[in-house]
Amino acid sequence: MSFTPVITASGLAGWAYLSRTRQDQQRIHQNSAQTQRDIAAFKSRIGDIETADQLLDDRAALRVALGAFGLEEEIGNRAFLERVLTSDLSDRTSLANKLSDKRFLAFAQAFGFNGDGPRLSIEGEAGLGARLSAVESAEELIATPSLLREALQKFGLEGDARNPFFLQSVLESDLSDPGSFANRLSDETYVEFARAFNFGAREKAASTPVARFVAAFEGRMDTLQTADDLLGDPVLRSAALDVFGIEGPVSTNFLRQVLTSDPAVPESFVSGLGDRRFLALSEAFGFGTLPPTDGSDPAPSRAAAFVEAIGAEADTLNAATDVIFNNAVREVTFDFFDVSNRSDLVYLQRVMESDPANPTSLSGLHPDRRYAALAKGFGFAIPEAGRVLPEGFADEIVRRYVDRSFEVKVGEVDTTMRLALSLGRELQTVADRSRSESTQWFAVMSSPPLRQVFETAFRLPPSFGSLDLDQQLDVFRDRAEQAFGTRRVDAFTDPEKLDALRRRFLVLSGPAPQTTTAGGAAAALSILSGPAGA
Repeated sequence: MSFTPVITASGLAGWAYLSRTRQDQQRIHQNSAQTQRDIAAFKSRIGDIETADQLLDDRAALRVALGAFGLEEEIGNRAFLERVLTSDLSDRTSLANKLSDKRFLAFAQAFGFNGDGPRLSIEGEAGLGARLSAVESAEELIATPSLLREALQKFGLEGDARNPFFLQSVLESDLSDPGSFANRLSDETYVEFARAFNFGAREKAASTPVARFVAAFEGRMDTLQTADDLLGDPVLRSAALDVFGIEGPVSTNFLRQVLTSDPAVPESFVSGLGDRRFLALSEAFGFGTLPPTDGSDPAPSRAAAFVEAIGAEADTLNAATDVIFNNAVREVTFDFFDVSNRSDLVYLQRVMESDPANPTSLSGLHPDRRYAALAKGFGFAIPEAGRVLPEGFADEIVRRYVDRSFEVKVGEVDTTMRLALSLGRELQTVADRSRSESTQWFAVMSSPPLRQVFETAFRLPPSFGSLDLDQQLDVFRDRAEQAFGTRRVDAFTDPEKLDALRRRFLVLSGPAPQTTTAGGAAAALSILSGPAGA
């Protein structure tokens, strides 16, 4: 038997019962035979689906994929769906971008058959924590007002919502630095707020060993006269070991012997070590190299030359070829990492593009660990061919499918209850997509479910849609202010306002009174001056 939800009444009474029993009813729906078959089919097959055609050919997987975005009715529209899935999302004129129904754009973005690869944000019932964990930068959080407001509310900092520059400084603070912006503020709440996201540490961790090395040593090379000058500075010491891939505890006495050895002398301490990364480290700084016998000034160390060249060209070094084909950068890089095979540039390019963490890659297989340090230092590894699903992708699609398919079942019994169930998610989507008040209302107008909710809540007649869009915009904003004290759509993501809107919609969703004194056009025009009503 197929699942049929229990709706005991219409309006607020029905909503109260559905809200109280939703978790249990949805669990019964999820455990039904058809839903379980759909879920099992999708999870077992999605990892092997590489193209849009493969998804469209697999009806069971496609049913879940479409259902996750509320597009289950499009399952037979193959040609159209193929155009949506393969749209160039960087082209604002592509089909997915031009469609007013943004569910299709979200569908195309999620599966990424256009070349961008699959990506999916966590939404709705997964909760605020999951949504916040998907935010990658302070700029992204600040650019999402509804999410920022929720985050600030958790820390009692709502008053700072209109101060984006201050918030960005807080969020990007390095909390390990006592002098950082957040640490210098008298209110420790800001430190806790910054720590919740840890953008400062994440930004530092995201840089490559080469980038960290250059940042640490730039402007400091002239101050390093001895090995102890380097070893006595924890930041410089860590950056130097990291760039050569030297991990684990290494004693200061051992490193002092390495750095003060003369690499040119076969009998020196560093020359006798089996790990050639220490030889490269010693040669890079040259603390043990004897000065010129003719009294001339010694040449800049390999480390100094490397820092100067990489620092000057940092913005242009985005791929291994940018190093290989830049003569000056190439020579100082190969000197710094002390690699041989310099005449075989194709081989060295392949080394730099390999993943040193993969023991079967070119740099991973090389017995000389200096090659792995070179590859890891720049981080140019080219990912393996084929689609890689983000962690939790299948589970999130399934969760959305279960939520929306439950809403479909509810809608088969009572359409107003389906609209009430989806209202919070639909409003959140609009709020997240745009900061502009007008753009948010236009999104409402282009969304059939949201339009129906607001038109019902504002007592607007069916003929309202025949008005000019700018007139509709004015009416929506005015009625929202009259009824709810706000002119912005994203204000309805606030739980209290969302509940008020939902309740008003449910109360007014019964049969509309018949109008006999005016035609449809006259009714549409009359609302331009009429109030929303109680």
